[in-house]
Amino acid sequence: MFVLSTGSLHNYAIQRTFSLAHEVGFDGVEVIVDPRWDTHQPDYLNVLRQSAGTPIHSIHAPFLTGIDGWEQDPVRSVMHAVELARAVGARLVVAHLPYRWHWLGLSSSFSHARFVLPLPVPRGADYARWLLECGQNEPANGDVPVAVENMPARRTLGVRWNPCRFNRPDEMLRFRSLVLDTTHVGTCMRDASRALCTSIFRTTTGASTGCLAADGCRWRSCCGVWHATATRA
Repeated sequence: MFVLSTGSLHNYAIQRTFSLAHEVGFDGVEVIVDPRWDTHQPDYLNVLRQSAGTPIHSIHAPFLTGIDGWEQDPVRSVMHAVELARAVGARLVVAHLPYRWHWLGLSSSFSHARFVLPLPVPRGADYARWLLECGQNEPANGDVPVAVENMPARRTLGVRWNPCRFNRPDEMLRFRSLVLDTTHVGTCMRDASRALCTSIFRTTTGASTGCLAADGCRWRSCCGVWHATATRA
């Protein structure tokens, strides 16, 4: 199954993304919740998917902050995404791993480069606990599972560091449902193409990223490929 993510064409109106997905022949769309109201209004999304003839297969919980009408707390944010998925007939919610620390972003008028410096202030403990204890429970009949996505490594002054908790393959095995983002694997200096041997039951392709959703057993075959040495921090 090939699914087009609205995040891949975030500079287009969401209606155009649905139309393009139908025209090209994608099996459906993944909607990433972002500051545009159209991405998280269920009535509009239902009209859009019906008029375009393009189903919504997954909802990606927002990774940006300050979205009007959406909770800032990560647990409530994911639960809101589950409610939205139910309302539009999506079968999956994608959520990011919790961050380990706060950080400071620096930019300069001399260049377009942006530097991110980790701060020794822990964060994400409550969200991490919820993901492990509640977010990965066996979905009830008709409910929507939450799949956890691997995250990219960051680089500051030439040093690669891991900003997220559980962002090593052996740690992610504790989650029931997983999403493998091949671009994120690439930031860890690992060959993502070898990981594609895993069985696929949902694929999201876009201009800059591709994701595979796989259960914990299938994820194990990726562990030897995406080893933790590049992201050990």
